[in-house]
Amino acid sequence: MSKSLRKIVGIGVLITLILGLGIGLTNCWAQEIDYSKFLPTISRDEWVPAGTYKKDPPYTIGVSFKFSTIDWAVLLIEETKDYAAHNKYIKRLIYTDAEGKISKQIHDIEDMIARGVDAICINPMSPTALIPIIDRIYESGLPVVVFETDYLGDKYSALRTNSNWEFGRMITRALVDKMGGKGNIIVLRGVAGVGPDIARWGGAEDVLKHYPNIKIVAMDYADWAYDKARVIAASMIAANPKIDGIWACGGQMALAAEEELLKAGRPLVPCTGEDYNGLLKFWKKYPETCTGVAPCQPVYFGKLALEAAVNLLQGIPTIRKVILNPPTITMETLDKYVRPDLPKEVWCNTTLTESQLKEIYRAK
Repeated sequence: MSKSLRKIVGIGVLITLILGLGIGLTNCWAQEIDYSKFLPTISRDEWVPAGTYKKDPPYTIGVSFKFSTIDWAVLLIEETKDYAAHNKYIKRLIYTDAEGKISKQIHDIEDMIARGVDAICINPMSPTALIPIIDRIYESGLPVVVFETDYLGDKYSALRTNSNWEFGRMITRALVDKMGGKGNIIVLRGVAGVGPDIARWGGAEDVLKHYPNIKIVAMDYADWAYDKARVIAASMIAANPKIDGIWACGGQMALAAEEELLKAGRPLVPCTGEDYNGLLKFWKKYPETCTGVAPCQPVYFGKLALEAAVNLLQGIPTIRKVILNPPTITMETLDKYVRPDLPKEVWCNTTLTESQLKEIYRAK
């Protein structure tokens, strides 16, 4: 192992000791983050020069995922594996699941470096906690691609992500418009301390500050998990006799809350959208719940990350930073994306084929 990469492992061990389990500290840090830093800064004129990381193929590429416990992450990983399987330059894909723990993600990254990967793609658990180790990787000369989440470091070879700030603004504007700018809402957030949750709620607050007649009557973290969201939503519904809208950080949580309203015999209300198949099917069946705006956190971000890594290794000039405005499903395009013959767990803005999706969800 080279001296520079040994330094990366050393700093990673230090961070692990400091963080312990990690996620508790991340939650504290999140309170100090300036939401405005997540505003889209889409750049298409900053290029990594040709030949910067050029290396002869074939390549071993490491991918560190933050977690795989939710349906969306399952497809993110499947899309990434699909790209690797069909790219002639990739001989081996090493991918790991941090299981929602910053300390484990740092250990996973250290291990991939020790195994001699040619490039590494990182899906950070926190916008800030992995900055030191990612900085060190970048400074060592190993190509490092950060993808999918909101990240506040600035040392990386390439970045491929969404504007979750704009995502939050979009779903909130659609919800308050459907509610006529007034009423009580319940809020189901994602995983505390994780970039997309922080940024989406920051975008939501940027809209809600203009609507004083929208009242938040309950808020909790449901971890983007359908089953957990049903339990939390049931408690919120029982405690609040008047609910006029549902703000959810993800489509599976919005569906869970709507189904709990049905179970309780309560009137259905508008809810925020996303490209979760179960929610899109619910919108078609109960149009009164539809706000008509379902932005997507594309499950193909792993493909975009691998594509950037391969281009860098091939010595091809590569755009350094790409932050997408969220692709969006509307009422006009709903029928194009909804999959009536597939289970609710499918995320509809996917590049995988119908047969691939059926194979993945054959037991559903």
